[in-house]
Amino acid sequence: MLVVATPLLATPASLGCRTTPTQAHAPVVPPSAVPDVQEISRGTHVELSEHLVAGKVTVFDFHAQWCKPCKEVDRHLAQVLATRGDVAVRKIDVVDWDSEVAKTHLRYAPTLPYVVVFGVGGKEVAKISGLKLDALDQAIERGSRK
Repeated sequence: MLVVATPLLATPASLGCRTTPTQAHAPVVPPSAVPDVQEISRGTHVELSEHLVAGKVTVFDFHAQWCKPCKEVDRHLAQVLATRGDVAVRKIDVVDWDSEVAKTHLRYAPTLPYVVVFGVGGKEVAKISGLKLDALDQAIERGSRK
C-alpha cells in the first residue's frame, strides 16, 4: 500500500495543497514492498528521464506528507497497481515549496498533488495538478497505448 500514516500538519485546499507547514517534517517512511513503487527524491533535484520504467506507464507522484489530497492519490494509485501490471510509480517528496525539487519541477504547478505521466514509449502524456483522479486514469490509459 502506498499510504504513509503521518499526522497532517496543514489544512489543504479542497482540490490541492498550496500551503507549507511550519513544523518539523515527519521522517520519510520508505514505500511498501511493492516493486513498482519507489521513492526517488526527498526535496532534492531529480531528473525524471533517469527513472522511467521501460515498457510501463511511469507515474511521477510529487507529494508531501502534509498534503491530505496527496494521500487520496496514494490510495488511488494503490488500486491502480493492484489491477494493472503495466504501471510503475515513482514518488517524489516535495518536502516544502522552497525545496530544490519544488523549485525545479513545480514552478508552474499551482497546487499539490501533482503528477506527471509518461507512456510506455517514454514520452510525456500528461501533467496533472490537483486532485483529479479521472484525469490521472485517462492519462494512464493513454500512456498504455503504444
